[in-house]
Amino acid sequence: MNEIDIIRGPRGQVVKKTRVNHDSIIKLFSSGANLLIDANRSVQAESRLLDHKTQEGSSKLAVWRFLSMLPISLAWCFDTALCGDYGISKNILRLSLEETIKLIYYSEFPEAAHKQVVYSKDTDLVNISDMLKELNIPAKRGFLKLYGNLSNFYCHANFNIPPEIAYEENGNISIGGGSRYLPDTFVNIVKQLLQLNANALKYTANRFPVILEDLEFLTKLNNYIHSMIEIKNDSEVTDKS
Repeated sequence: MNEIDIIRGPRGQVVKKTRVNHDSIIKLFSSGANLLIDANRSVQAESRLLDHKTQEGSSKLAVWRFLSMLPISLAWCFDTALCGDYGISKNILRLSLEETIKLIYYSEFPEAAHKQVVYSKDTDLVNISDMLKELNIPAKRGFLKLYGNLSNFYCHANFNIPPEIAYEENGNISIGGGSRYLPDTFVNIVKQLLQLNANALKYTANRFPVILEDLEFLTKLNNYIHSMIEIKNDSEVTDKS
């Protein structure tokens, strides 16, 4: 066994333990991701008929773009956390956060979406920090806090290594060194993913109300929201083993 296999080795054990101890929140994440994918299918059909030169059309195009990207980054973040690579997972979490913020921003500000789509497709005209400042939404405070907390993880190769990357093991400081099981950290990451998922669905529905005309989708969405409330009040951060 070479060195890279030694690093990979514990992942199977971490995944197994995490699945056993956090079954309900894992199932809830899957339900939310499936809702995003279903919403994307409905939105995609309507988006083909949009006039992208109008503010309304540009807003819908921008929302659709980030809606189509979000399930991938959410799943990538989740899978990495499931393996116990929490530092890397938080790096991806910030990507998911930025995609969600942009989806909401361009849903709320069609004129900004129009400028972005028509005049500057390759470069953001408004940065993430300014988007957050302009938004007036219930999730704003939580997004600002999460954005600040994740700055320590996102593309930083500096000496101030976050605790999920540097840790003590058998009396020695280890940097990186493979996955490990931290129940509180896993659940906290997934709860953030659930919040991003729920907000993305909410503001997609604001711009594309057609998705709520599907009664099956609406039933699944209501069940998802109800389960989100239960998870929020749950003490599932405790290791059951």
